[in-house]
Amino acid sequence: MRRIPPGVSAPTSSPAPPADQPIAPAETRNLLTLALHLIVFRIGWTFKQESIIMAVFLDAIAGQDWVRGLLPTLSRLGQNIPPIWWARPLKEMDRKKRSLALFTVLVAVPFLLLAGLWAALGGQSRPWLPPVFLALYFGFSVLYGLQQLSLGTVQGKLIRPTRRGRLLWVAQLLGLPPVVALMAWLMPQWLAEPQTGFGRIFFFAGVSFVVSGLLAQGLWEQPGRTAEEAAEARRIVGGLRAGLAETWHVLCRDGNLRLLIAVAFLLSSVLVLAPHYQALARVRFQLAQVQMARLAPGWLVIQTISVSLFSLAIGFLADRRGNRLTLRLLILGAAVAPVLAVVVAHLPGGLGPRLYWTVYIPQGLSPLLLLLLNNYTLEICPPEDHPRYLSTLTMCLLVPFLSSPLAGKLITLTSFEAVFVIAAASMLASAVLTFWLKEPRHERCPAHAPPDFVRAGCSSPPAHG
Repeated sequence: MRRIPPGVSAPTSSPAPPADQPIAPAETRNLLTLALHLIVFRIGWTFKQESIIMAVFLDAIAGQDWVRGLLPTLSRLGQNIPPIWWARPLKEMDRKKRSLALFTVLVAVPFLLLAGLWAALGGQSRPWLPPVFLALYFGFSVLYGLQQLSLGTVQGKLIRPTRRGRLLWVAQLLGLPPVVALMAWLMPQWLAEPQTGFGRIFFFAGVSFVVSGLLAQGLWEQPGRTAEEAAEARRIVGGLRAGLAETWHVLCRDGNLRLLIAVAFLLSSVLVLAPHYQALARVRFQLAQVQMARLAPGWLVIQTISVSLFSLAIGFLADRRGNRLTLRLLILGAAVAPVLAVVVAHLPGGLGPRLYWTVYIPQGLSPLLLLLLNNYTLEICPPEDHPRYLSTLTMCLLVPFLSSPLAGKLITLTSFEAVFVIAAASMLASAVLTFWLKEPRHERCPAHAPPDFVRAGCSSPPAHG
């Protein structure tokens, strides 16, 4: 691993791979292949969406606010700790697409098991089912964290910084019609018949993940090192202890990364609330199961469309004005969701249930926050440090998500409204901190940056954000 001498700060821009590892020859092919991979993965992801589908299922088999609050905690525990261990082996792999394909397929396993278990139980809950479900969901989160680290690293290796927004744009634009069509066709009938419907939802999600993983094998990737170097690297790779040491080294040397983590810490408050939006509607509007089955698919469709349309604008803005400004605007927009949820929940005359779908418009910005954080992280370090920086960010995000069960308990002790307003205030503080983040595209290109990277954007006039 390349070491930075004491007293020398980390590079503030992310050059493309060295000239002997070009990304240009097959970049368009890789961009389209990654877009198709993301589209199919997103279909599966939508059918297991945490803030609505998983929360509705967990409420059906358990019901307590603090148990629902475990979903974000288990999700972050699984996603944040294992990448610390895997970042170093991934860095030394000659073909990183293999890691992406493997973990994308493995992500399907917990949901295929859950589909089989629900079918075996005849669609009836048992006292032991909530902990088993949470264990399977934690297993999914572990695999998903490794898949996302692999995806970010593959993207950083194969797609130039100025085209990553285009990847997001293409994936969202082409993915929206099939996702919405499948949800509108399948989700209402499956949620209306939970005894069989939940099993079908889980099975469909699992199959989608398998297909997405197989698509990742179609990426063109030049080996990052010779076979002899890769073999030697595998012999010297350490485990979790070495990964933690490298994470600490990264945090000590890069003040901008530390500030980014503070931003991420504060904005995570709105992500912790994700499973509680549907519960707020169910409790305040006193919705029965049949009413939830009618309303929830509509909320999911609205959020999916919102994510896609916002992604188009965000990808365009990020490519042209930089990820720092885009992240700031995204945080401010996402902060609207908890405030709007509280307002709509108290509308008079039965307007609340009819207008609650509007909450999922700004809520559609929340899933994009981590993506923008990852894209910004890729720009503030050299390509060989992408795995370590990404794993450092995800590890540090673990701390606020550990408070998710506490947020659920606070909802029980106080109210939905109090917790939602606190989260909105935390988001505003996060947006303010982004003014002190560096904009990598304002920095001059390093001398070793290859010509194709210079032409791609780092020598262009700086965008003022």
